[in-house]
Amino acid sequence: VPWVINAEIYPLKLRSAAVGQATVSNWLFNYLVGRYFLTICALAGTSGAFMVFACCSVVGGIWMYFMLPETMGLELEEIDALFKDPYPNLGAQAGNKNKQQREDANGAGSASSDENSTSAQDLSESD
Repeated sequence: VPWVINAEIYPLKLRSAAVGQATVSNWLFNYLVGRYFLTICALAGTSGAFMVFACCSVVGGIWMYFMLPETMGLELEEIDALFKDPYPNLGAQAGNKNKQQREDANGAGSASSDENSTSAQDLSESD
């Protein structure tokens, strides 16, 4: 999941550099877990070590739930617009704003196709 999200959230002009930095960060934290796991086991026991990492995962999951907007069904340009707000899901107003942005994006596409079909009908009637 992190690699899928990582491929979507960055603007096109920064994507390659940002994915590179995320990869370095991933490997750095993998190293830190491997390096300090036995030290934490010696201090807190095996179950304590797993509890430390489990707590980090739970905190990260809660943070992602509130801070990562839904991107399903959105174009890359629409996703870029979602990430202009640094705190997308804080408060009910932000949730309504994201919902409204998706509705506007979906409604704009259908409105333009309706206009095109109306224009084609008008042209055929004028002949």
